[in-house]
Amino acid sequence: MREVNLLKNLPWLVLFLLFAAGTALWLLFVNERHDQLKQSFQVQLERVADELFRSRLEGRLGPNALPEGIQAFAVYGPQGELVAEWGDGSPSEIQPSLDPWAQSFVGENHSSGTVSILKRLDTLRPRMTFWAEEDGHNEEQDKASRMGPGMSRRSQGQVPIQGQGFLYVSVADTALQARLWGWTVGGVVGILAWSGFLAFIGVLWFRTRRYQTALVQHRELLQFAEASRTLSHELQNPLSAILLQTALLKRAAGGEPASEVSIIEEEAHRMSALVSRVRDFLKDPQGQPEQVDLAELAASLQGRFAVAVSLSVEGTPPFAVRFDPHRLRSVVENLIKNAVESGPDPQPGLRLYRPKAGVVRLEVLDSGTGFSSESLRQALNPFYTTKTTGTGIGLAIADSFVRAAGGKLKLENRPEGGARISLDLCG
Repeated sequence: MREVNLLKNLPWLVLFLLFAAGTALWLLFVNERHDQLKQSFQVQLERVADELFRSRLEGRLGPNALPEGIQAFAVYGPQGELVAEWGDGSPSEIQPSLDPWAQSFVGENHSSGTVSILKRLDTLRPRMTFWAEEDGHNEEQDKASRMGPGMSRRSQGQVPIQGQGFLYVSVADTALQARLWGWTVGGVVGILAWSGFLAFIGVLWFRTRRYQTALVQHRELLQFAEASRTLSHELQNPLSAILLQTALLKRAAGGEPASEVSIIEEEAHRMSALVSRVRDFLKDPQGQPEQVDLAELAASLQGRFAVAVSLSVEGTPPFAVRFDPHRLRSVVENLIKNAVESGPDPQPGLRLYRPKAGVVRLEVLDSGTGFSSESLRQALNPFYTTKTTGTGIGLAIADSFVRAAGGKLKLENRPEGGARISLDLCG
């Protein structure tokens, strides 16, 4: 039993493993793309820092503003002291203990939309002044113009950089964040797409299994139908012979026949009726459809039972439906018969009306014992019955005829007691 359950749940386990594996691989890929974008952006920042420093040494860095996208640019000495800065947002000092070779992001300020980097500055000479003294200009005279309005006053007087220093650059990270968010959204969309694909595969898998099961059942039903058709044909001949012989015995007996003969005749008639019902179930359920007035048919069947059957017609006649007249009569007659046999005081009744346009509904009502929960599930299955003398095939035949005509048969219990069988037909 455990092996059967394991095989039954195996597809779910396979789909879960595929989902977990695919999701993990996709998240790793998205994370790798994040790292690659950050590394690429870091390399760009290093190039920007080098270009800004060269521009300052060559006198190409203008005093009025930084290049577009650069929020702050600063130069620090070997002890972390601020030598010069442009723009806003650079720290007043840095920690010299910071590993100068660790060229990585030192901060991402999402509220201001900036990304900063700290890069080791290898000066070109053992002792180098950030403001070039050998360019032929007097430094004191040109200090104001070279510093520019964006330069901090703290840089005044801190001219030389000896040995090494640090470059600090802070840039707007709008493009980076957009691409990172794009990959984040892509990661979520990818997981959802993978989930949808696996769900689609799972639905196809289970539908295929269900169709295979239905196909096997249909094949078995066809084999059963063929065997039943052959069997009913073979049984009809000996049953006819038995009925003929019992009739001869009754004639030869003259008066009242023996009870044994009556029992044989009764059982033979019952078997003959069952064979006829099975034959009805196996023959073409659609028959020869034509327009039939359901109100006239219901009225013609009212007086054919030992118990009075009431009829309530709501709406304007005719209540025409397209159905084989013989099969429709068999269906309605069988439903009324069940209502009559539903209890000691069945009070059977018919209600005919149109619940919506294009549909004619005939309700067969009774005040009997109603359906049990088991009967509601299996009453339309062939050979299911709760009656001691029933064959259990009447409702199955009726359901087969109704479905072939495009209608629907519904069984339910009434709140006030008894049962209701609704017959919906196209009209």
